[in-house]
Amino acid sequence: MGFPDVGKGAFDPDEEKERAGLEKTPPSTTFNSFKSWVDGKEVKTSLIRSNLPGHYWHTKTVSFPANSTVKIKDVYVQDVSGGIVSLKSSYSSASQVAYVLHTGSSWKGTIGSSVVNVTFKTGDIDAPLRPVFNVLSASKSHDDGRNLNLKSVDSGTVVWKGPATPQVRGRTLIFERKNWRPAKSDDIEITYAFR
Repeated sequence: MGFPDVGKGAFDPDEEKERAGLEKTPPSTTFNSFKSWVDGKEVKTSLIRSNLPGHYWHTKTVSFPANSTVKIKDVYVQDVSGGIVSLKSSYSSASQVAYVLHTGSSWKGTIGSSVVNVTFKTGDIDAPLRPVFNVLSASKSHDDGRNLNLKSVDSGTVVWKGPATPQVRGRTLIFERKNWRPAKSDDIEITYAFR
């Protein structure tokens, strides 16, 4: 079983490397830390390189006995990225984070239950969280999380895209879904701390 470790922009360890021979270089995590548990027991993972630059996998062997339920828990910490975002007719800078879910579609059958908690450090957002669905401008043909159809945002605004409307619990957004098969459109993208 593998957990994706994808670097984008400044957090892509392969960004400045030559493409020729890249597959022979050691993999580099984009996470500050990564831990994994199977049925409550912490397990060791190995970091391997994908066939795409900036894409890695934390892998482990997991047994799935017939007619059983296996609980997998993965916890990681990553640095926050950022960039220029468009707010209707003006521009702003903001922080951004993302989470890949669509790789779970390769599993046989549906995912029984998934819960993704995104916890913001104190100081990242000073006001209570106010999640707003990422509504794109009608002129945009794709979503990169930077083109928002919003006139303005307050200090607690968290613009999101994901598999379900998130619940707010303190400084945490919780995306929960049951009996489903994720698609690329379900990947989580969060933009916040507009400046």
